[in-house]
Amino acid sequence: MPKILMMNYLRKIKQLKSIEGYIIFATLGVICTDLIIVTENWLSLGLFLLFTRRLIKSRQLVLIMSCFFIMGVCSILFLWQVSTNRDASLSDDLLNQPLVLRINPTKIKVNGDVMQAVGKSTLNNQTYQVRYRIKSADTKKKIGEIDKYLIIKGVFNINEPNFKRNRGAFDYKKYLRQQNIRKIADLQKVQTLQVDIGHNPWEYLSLLRVKIKRYITKNFGVTTASYMKSLILGVKDDDFQKVKGVLSQLGIMHFFSISGFHIFFFLSGLHYIYLRLGGIKNYLLVIDTIFLGTFAILTGFSTSVLRSTLYIWLLTCNKQLGNRLTKLDCWSLTLISCFVINPFLLLQAGGQLSFALTFFILFLQPIVGGLKNRIWRGCYFSLVISIFSIPIIAYNFFEWHLLSLVLTLMLIPIFSWFLMPAIVVMLCLCPIISIGFWNDFVESILNKFDEILAWLSINSPGHFVTGQLPISVFILCLMLIMYWLAVSHKTKYSCYLVLLLILIIPSSFKYINPVGAAMFVDVGQGDGFLLKLPFNKGAMMIDVGGQRKYKKEPWQEKIMTHSKADYGVVPLLKSFGITQLDQIFITHGHEDHFGDLEKINDCVTIKKVTFADGSEQSSNFKEQLKNISHQGTQIERTLASNSWLINKHLVTSLYPFKRGDGGNNNSLVLTFTIKDKKFLMTGDLEKEGESELLAHSNNLKADILKVGHHGSKTSTSELFLEAVSPTEAIISCGVNNTFGHPHEIVLQRLIKKNLTIYRTDQQGMVYYQWYPWSRELKEGETMMESD
Repeated sequence: MPKILMMNYLRKIKQLKSIEGYIIFATLGVICTDLIIVTENWLSLGLFLLFTRRLIKSRQLVLIMSCFFIMGVCSILFLWQVSTNRDASLSDDLLNQPLVLRINPTKIKVNGDVMQAVGKSTLNNQTYQVRYRIKSADTKKKIGEIDKYLIIKGVFNINEPNFKRNRGAFDYKKYLRQQNIRKIADLQKVQTLQVDIGHNPWEYLSLLRVKIKRYITKNFGVTTASYMKSLILGVKDDDFQKVKGVLSQLGIMHFFSISGFHIFFFLSGLHYIYLRLGGIKNYLLVIDTIFLGTFAILTGFSTSVLRSTLYIWLLTCNKQLGNRLTKLDCWSLTLISCFVINPFLLLQAGGQLSFALTFFILFLQPIVGGLKNRIWRGCYFSLVISIFSIPIIAYNFFEWHLLSLVLTLMLIPIFSWFLMPAIVVMLCLCPIISIGFWNDFVESILNKFDEILAWLSINSPGHFVTGQLPISVFILCLMLIMYWLAVSHKTKYSCYLVLLLILIIPSSFKYINPVGAAMFVDVGQGDGFLLKLPFNKGAMMIDVGGQRKYKKEPWQEKIMTHSKADYGVVPLLKSFGITQLDQIFITHGHEDHFGDLEKINDCVTIKKVTFADGSEQSSNFKEQLKNISHQGTQIERTLASNSWLINKHLVTSLYPFKRGDGGNNNSLVLTFTIKDKKFLMTGDLEKEGESELLAHSNNLKADILKVGHHGSKTSTSELFLEAVSPTEAIISCGVNNTFGHPHEIVLQRLIKKNLTIYRTDQQGMVYYQWYPWSRELKEGETMMESD
């Protein structure tokens, strides 16, 4: 009986006569398998089960067996790569011996007096992120002239990369892990130094890339050189970093990252020259293969370059073989190949954008091909593909710009007809003839172009800060895109509605997000607190962090300087979709509490800044207040016994009682209640101020205490701690700070009281969440726990 049932089942199975159009099944299986291994979450497993069910329902035995075979092989490769990455620390016992690292010159970056590079150990083949504090201007000059591989034997201080310390911040540890780097090696002392000219064609081309980069820097204007290095070599130098923020905000960064658009330009030019010189068409595949391989190495093998070169090569091969595969098959083979090289591909924004947009284009081209008007066809194509990119951009960067829909359409002809031809011709002619006039002419145009983009980023409306989208919202947007691609040729008006939804949903989720959060931000050695209310109904801060600026020699100054807010407060605000702060309280006039005020004001609207009377005696603080007041921010001095209402949340000042000098004992002390928990924020108040506060206040009891002065022994006296009687204590201080905060005596006082202690230097941002309908505040969580 079982045999008869099996035979009947097998008769119903339809066998494939061709793999054309079916490779996508194997690709979907590989994607699901990779996500299970790399992310280790239930959603990936659910997607895998859904795919498996759909695959089995196809009843095509060859397809089923082929898919599971490919998935099995890829799983072994993924597991090997991921386990090798995770087990990198097993070889740390070798680090007691002198460490010898081989450094690729293309990976060396210098900013100010800091050098960063990537080095591979000759002893255990482990890859390290290398850092070195440059000691002199002469040493910096010599590092800038390096054009060969370096073999450094020296003393290194080996550290773990920092985990993501604030929500929305750049995850440096994750980034390094995706580059197969698990350790940071700080070079303390060089014992021996040797040079190496390379061992294979790959390394020779990498060295050639360094030489071309140096030649461009020497012979062209600053802006022209920056564009050349970005569009021809894929190098984002320090000068490019100055405009990177503008390009990202306007949503046109993809024009400056080498992709299929750029490679098609170079390949078309190569074909034209080759055929005009009498080349044989049959050899075009060989020419393309050599060019694409060389170009990929010269441009650093980024995700977009790898995808573009491999995809174009497969399309060329397929054309030579009589188009036996579809473009979707070529896309599928490209994705599988890239996964084998980098299993973390779809966890990176570049990988998501590169492959997703190429996939959408495959289906979009036949749809817009039916439009008769060529100009409208191009406009419609650019508009739709730009809208399709918005959910991916919002999911990764928490913002998008409406102007990107227009700029994408405008910049395609500018890059195709002017910019790309101009810089390629200039680079080719420079060694032959003098191009001084054209160099100056193009430089002036590009400078004006940068100025226009900078003006648009500041003055043009349409900048949407979406906040961090949940994976469910992201998947919903992707499903809407797939629905549009499936029915766009059938129903006109519903398609317009779907496009509108794809625009609206990412930008409106923050208004239906019911989560409220009270966050002690990790601002390094300083204080920063953010209160975000449910449904985006309000937000306030108490202190914003900052750091003292020390005078440096000109060669030590960084070309691109970033404040602590760029890595902490600003991405945190964006991750919640916050574009306006109702109020900022500055406890006193020290840089580590107010230093980043102007930077935050550049990113969001601040309605009011309130500070303890006397804090404005700090000249830097006074200057910042003056600057932001010119932009419409209300400035308010305060003392004890004042109250403010932040959307039904009452914030009350308890101290100081008189005007002070802006020092620690002039700190503004605030209290407020969220659900069932009372917070007490003490700034840098020291024992003298605590005693005065105790003498004037009958009830200081609070559940959550922000420990004064970063846990210094000059604060948090026994009497004060007894009066407050908290259950939890938050210490905001920097990792390995030079002040020794928190002091052991304070920690022992807190431990003696059996308090739950949170430290931003050890655990990153500390946060409490709640819902409007809940009666209690959730227990405290930290970024270290969620890492």
